[in-house]
Amino acid sequence: MLDVDYKRELSQVITIRIAEELGFKKDQLLSGRRDMLLFVARQYLYYFLDYYVGLDFDEMAELVQKDRNTIWYSLCTFEKNIGRKQGYTSEFMRLDGIVRSITVNYMDYYGYDTEKWKFRSRRNILAGANLSRVDRLLDKHWADQKRERKLETINGSNS
Repeated sequence: MLDVDYKRELSQVITIRIAEELGFKKDQLLSGRRDMLLFVARQYLYYFLDYYVGLDFDEMAELVQKDRNTIWYSLCTFEKNIGRKQGYTSEFMRLDGIVRSITVNYMDYYGYDTEKWKFRSRRNILAGANLSRVDRLLDKHWADQKRERKLETINGSNS
């Protein structure tokens, strides 16, 4: 697992990058404003902090200065919407590529073995499942990306 200081630093980097990618400032993203776009941006952020950094609700609440119930509600709403709304899911996948790259580079820089690291949500929304809907969606997406790169390498080497 990541050390506490590394978690805090990585969380800050991810928060700033998500805000920038969606056209906000970090302060706006962490504010109490109730704009729909900010609400969705916060949902993405909370999921990334859970999935990639491994923060629990209390750690996230401290970082984003929100109540842990607010975070829980946002993540539940996120789980309901992902995979059902095309623009919502495609924007999430775009941001996921950026956050995954940041996380893997960060971990590699500090000497963590990124090949053995398993990113997972620390929560199980689906009853009887060991993975949430989003975890399965991300696993499928990254497996497809890996397969496409492998095919491109095979096809490119034959020419």
